[in-house]
Amino acid sequence: MLAYRAAVHESTGYAPAFLQLGRNLRLPSDADTPVAPADLVGSNEYVRSLRERLFAALQTAHESIGHTQQHQTTVYDRRSNGPVYEVGDHVFLHRPKAPPGAPAKFHQTWQGTYVIIMKRPNNTCHP
Repeated sequence: MLAYRAAVHESTGYAPAFLQLGRNLRLPSDADTPVAPADLVGSNEYVRSLRERLFAALQTAHESIGHTQQHQTTVYDRRSNGPVYEVGDHVFLHRPKAPPGAPAKFHQTWQGTYVIIMKRPNNTCHP
């Protein structure tokens, strides 16, 4: 869980720990690295600066999530809506099962080519 909380997420641009705590986590791999001496500031100043950092990070994360959701919706819609066929298009007909009594071994699943002669309102086409 530590790695997940410390990793920067693509959708927000921040690590979850940073959005929650206002600072990056110190990982075990950072144990050998010396810690820079902190500027001693009053608790009121620290709280104010922490609130500003968190507010800025959360606003940026919200904007980034909005862009990411829009991108994911576009990609999903592109794949979920099948191809659009028009009258006059040449197509193959997919028949995955062999007709009754015919050996499946020799069945060709794609048959055609056919020309679409009519398109119905529910997006079904008739060759």
